[in-house]
Amino acid sequence: MEMAACSRLPAAAGAGLQRAAVPSPLTWAHAAGPTGRRRLRQRHRPLAAADATMPSLDSTASAAPGVQQHDVPPISPGELSDLAHDAAAFTAALHRLAAPGSTCTEAHVVAAWTAQQASPALQPRDSPAQQAAALQALVALEELTRRQVVALLPDQLGFVFRCYVLAGGASKPLLASLQKAACSWAGEDYSAAGLAELAWGLASCGQPVSDGCRRLLQTALQDGREGAAAVSMPSRQQQPAQQNRAQQQAQPAQAAPEDRPQAGAAGPPPQQDEVHQMQGRPQRDWQAWFGGTPPSRVSLLLWSAAHLGCRPCESCLEAAAAAALVQGRGLSSLSTKSLLALLWALATLRAEQLQPLLRGVSQQLADRMEACLAGMAQPHGVAAGSGASSSAVAATDPAKSGRRGAGQLTSSQLCTAVWACGQLRHADPAMLAAASALLLNRVEDLGPGDMARVLGGLGQLGYCPAQLLEAIAACLQKPGVLSRFTTRQLAMASFAFASVDFFPGQVCVDAIADACLARRDEFDPRALSHVLWNMSRLGFVDEPFYLAFVPVIMPGIQRYGPAELADIARVYSRYGLNPEWAPPAADTPAAAAAATGSAIHSAAVGASSGDGAVAATTLFDALAAQTVARIQGADVQDVLRIMTAFHEMGLQPEELLAAVEGWADQRLRNLSPQSLSLALWSFARMGSGSPKLLETAAACAEQQLAAFTPGQLAKVAWSLAKLRWPAPRVLRHAGVQLAERSAAFSDKEASNVLWALASEAEALSPEQLDRIAQGLEPRLRGFGPQSLSNIAWAYATLRHKPPAPFLRTLGAAAERQLRAFEPQGLSLLVWSLASLGCRHNRLFSSIVALCRERPGLLRQFEGQNISNLLWGFCRAGFCPDDSFLQDIAEEAELRVCDMKPQELFNIAWAFAQLGHHPRRLFELIAWETAPRTFDFSTQELSNTLWALAKCRHTGPSMLALLHAVERELASREAAFEDRHLTITLWSWGQLSHVPAAAALAPALQGLQRRLPGMDAHALTTLVSGLADMQAARRRRQAAAVAGAGPRRVAARGDAGGEAAGGQTTPAEVWEARHMAGAAARGGAATADAVGTAAEELVSPAVVDALVDRTCQLLPSVQRFQLAQLLRGFAELGSEAGANRFLRSPSPAAEALLADAAKRDHLPSLVELLWAMAAWRCFPPAAFEPLAWRLGKVPADYRFQQPTLALLGEALAAMEPQQRQQLRLRRGLLLAAGATARAAAAAAALGPAGAAGSGNGDSEGSDDERVQQPAARRQRQLAMAEGGPPPACSNTNEELPVGSSLDEELA
Repeated sequence: MEMAACSRLPAAAGAGLQRAAVPSPLTWAHAAGPTGRRRLRQRHRPLAAADATMPSLDSTASAAPGVQQHDVPPISPGELSDLAHDAAAFTAALHRLAAPGSTCTEAHVVAAWTAQQASPALQPRDSPAQQAAALQALVALEELTRRQVVALLPDQLGFVFRCYVLAGGASKPLLASLQKAACSWAGEDYSAAGLAELAWGLASCGQPVSDGCRRLLQTALQDGREGAAAVSMPSRQQQPAQQNRAQQQAQPAQAAPEDRPQAGAAGPPPQQDEVHQMQGRPQRDWQAWFGGTPPSRVSLLLWSAAHLGCRPCESCLEAAAAAALVQGRGLSSLSTKSLLALLWALATLRAEQLQPLLRGVSQQLADRMEACLAGMAQPHGVAAGSGASSSAVAATDPAKSGRRGAGQLTSSQLCTAVWACGQLRHADPAMLAAASALLLNRVEDLGPGDMARVLGGLGQLGYCPAQLLEAIAACLQKPGVLSRFTTRQLAMASFAFASVDFFPGQVCVDAIADACLARRDEFDPRALSHVLWNMSRLGFVDEPFYLAFVPVIMPGIQRYGPAELADIARVYSRYGLNPEWAPPAADTPAAAAAATGSAIHSAAVGASSGDGAVAATTLFDALAAQTVARIQGADVQDVLRIMTAFHEMGLQPEELLAAVEGWADQRLRNLSPQSLSLALWSFARMGSGSPKLLETAAACAEQQLAAFTPGQLAKVAWSLAKLRWPAPRVLRHAGVQLAERSAAFSDKEASNVLWALASEAEALSPEQLDRIAQGLEPRLRGFGPQSLSNIAWAYATLRHKPPAPFLRTLGAAAERQLRAFEPQGLSLLVWSLASLGCRHNRLFSSIVALCRERPGLLRQFEGQNISNLLWGFCRAGFCPDDSFLQDIAEEAELRVCDMKPQELFNIAWAFAQLGHHPRRLFELIAWETAPRTFDFSTQELSNTLWALAKCRHTGPSMLALLHAVERELASREAAFEDRHLTITLWSWGQLSHVPAAAALAPALQGLQRRLPGMDAHALTTLVSGLADMQAARRRRQAAAVAGAGPRRVAARGDAGGEAAGGQTTPAEVWEARHMAGAAARGGAATADAVGTAAEELVSPAVVDALVDRTCQLLPSVQRFQLAQLLRGFAELGSEAGANRFLRSPSPAAEALLADAAKRDHLPSLVELLWAMAAWRCFPPAAFEPLAWRLGKVPADYRFQQPTLALLGEALAAMEPQQRQQLRLRRGLLLAAGATARAAAAAAALGPAGAAGSGNGDSEGSDDERVQQPAARRQRQLAMAEGGPPPACSNTNEELPVGSSLDEELA
């Protein structure tokens, strides 16, 4: 690659012209005599050798034709530039200078080459005569240079070498002489500009570079021991650079192979001496060495060093970057071609640390690419005119000349720029966008190498210009395009599409697969493993494609390194493929082993059959054997990936496991703290690993705890917690360090440590946790969303509430960046704050508003996210509006089938607590829970049933769910805790479900066993549930006694009071229930009246035991609990309860009863009234205040429908004079009677028939309130205020005819 755009005359050449009077080293040596000659030879041994072999001027030089030696006038260096306009005169002058006895010096050589580069007359032209004259001048100049080469100074050598290469010189003897002369000087003798010209000439001459010149460049660009190491291992510097150029094809020209050492070159002994000298050499002042060097020469030097595989030391690179960025003559003075060469050099040298230089180069290139785009966008006439007017100015202005070069950017240069940015991991958005836009219209013109380079750069950066990638994908689909790609280019294309997560289309993927299959025998191990892995990342699942490569992999598997083995193992384990392979049957076992040279196949050969057939071996057997053979040089991540693949395949080869365990003991113990933390982090990211490997890694981490930095310690703690590997010492140490040095941990590191402590339940002391909170609080406003949610989750999981200011600051910090949260982070944040008892209403309202503003956000919530969000709102006491609850219920409906039992339970529980009844969602939950009850824990099962019962949900799926719960209770009653058992029985009662005897009997037996340890709350819940079940059973019996079956009663429920066949009034229901209870206790007369009355649901012995336990707990019984207990005992027909609480109560019971009548809430008063009416006992101390309070019920007060039903039944059972004492409003009397009748009809059908029966409050549930028409509310309001009976489905029956209550109302 030529750098012709750079200036022709370097500083070294100018200095040579000024020093024309100074004799050259050779002339000075002759003049100094034998002593001076010896000193020169001691300093420059190669120069002395060259001097000895160089022919003398007297014997080799010949005078110009027609010129006598005594007539030769002297020619000064300045005269050569005056003669350069005439090629013939210039040639004659050169012949005169080369004549014997002339006063030619090195200054004449420099001046001659300067004139040749500057004069158009000395450049080959189209005219044959001009071309012949120019070539004669070049021949004479070459002869003059050959005669004076040993006299040139270091910088003059570099200038002459570069000029000779630019002029097209290709004389091998002269190039060899120039290299020998250059090697005669030390690296410190060259200036930066002179060395740049020399290096460029060596890289561009097209001839082999001698070992001496390579060592010269290495020593000149290195410092101290770093340079000694580079000199002692030149091949290690050359080989990676050459391989990189061949693989990436970023430069078409490659450095030629090295020459063999020649006679005058430095051999191995001088090289060792040079190494020792460099080790003791003082540090160089690189800033002074690069001082004054123009940026063009810096670019020249770095490009040449990269091309020759000579990497400068870090100090040299930094000084070079500083010189290139000098203000006033910095990067803006470089041409676009020079900028691209500089960027390519930085990429090849892997100089990622030179960020200021990278930014400057990429910014300059971006500006020029954008200018090129702007020129393309201008009208054709304007662009042409502007280009013509600016050409003259640009010819004299280097900066404008460079920008003018932007319009000449070729596609190959653009691809090289993108490739270089990818190698440097330097993503400049402006440059990448401009390059992508320029390449978009040139995709059809890109060759395979250019296309592979641009794709490789985009893949390394993860940059995805969709339009450009679509155009490239469309081009790759064309017939014959991919057939021109090499295997490495195919691997690069698949890597790019997979890395940027861009699917090029199935047609393009199929085309890449077909091209890979067609050339599968040409792949090297690295390219093959990359292609297979990238195709799997693109979702290519064609198993025959992967199987077709097995015959390619297996014969040469011994050439695969650990990284390639890991990629192949991951691919085939992903698809569960473990194919068998054997050499062709024609091959003998010995031939197969010899052909492959593989220990694996040798082992397989030993298992061959007697007839010579080789036994087949599986792919993973071969992978295991090769891993064992190469494990000593393997990287930790590669070993882990291989072990993960074997784990996914369910394979555990003993030989491989033993080798890995031995390798882990040896390798992990020698890792530094940083490497060990990275290794553990890799284990955690993979999600699995050998137990022995993890055990060794954890033990090594414990030994190096004091050496870990805060970041490394956080990474180790997180990794061990992620892997669920017990390491309490490491976790506690990380927590203590966080408490003591919280400022040293970043937000992610602090959140990772807390997350690890919470995940493994390694709680610190409360003081330490508070100290962590105090240390983090001032920095919370700068934490990221994930860190905030993880910190809150950790404190909630550890069940430690930090100080209130910490929680307020955390909530405020989260609210400011709410839009950056993921759904999981939002739900965890709400769940955590609610668990910590923090009600941050402003944050919760903002989350609801955000979900409304972004409707697509709720669609991203998974089942667990919805569960945590609703649970947190409910637990914190925050009730969103009905529209949000309805939206989130609709999203939950779509995910019910994928939810876990806990998620189903949490969602149902939260909606029930929030008072919202999404019927469709609850029906789906019941439908999903019924066949999966065995997966539910007793808590999840009982609480899910409780939520459905709380909302009094009825539907087609409820009966199946209730029967499934019966079976679970019968099979694992002992696993139910007291509260779970009582909640289950209460839920059955609320749903009017009477379980089968097979399910109820174990529960009742367990009750007698659990009763002594039951508290007042559990006892109240239990009695209420049993009472409700008993009531449902007796309602059905009463309906049967009245002459109508359950279905007939339900059918007549809305028919009106005049229907034929009679009706069952609330009074009749009460009488039937009372008579059935008496019959069960042995009353023959009442038994005859009832007929075939069924037995009691709960035996009298169990009921009496419940009464006794209530009396024992009476001091701890609350007022509302007493009302529920009395109603329950009355429903269960307990005469002992009537005697001990109403007829002859104890002083404590009497006082509690009177207090409840005076101060309890109205629903509890109705329950007390119902119990008094059932037992026909109205103690004045309780009844009088109760009646007074019920008579004062406000007109706008709304009773729940179960309470109205109880009130209607109580009124039907009371005597007229007792009803008159209540003095209830007419509207309340009407509503109570109608609701009691509807409840009796619904209970006759059980839980399945209760749908639409009005269970819920008097105005409907929250869901119903949203949907019910306004007319229905008006009818209910009129009913409550004493108007006519409502006509809605809940209370649409007329007052029963013939009852005493109806007569009084009439």
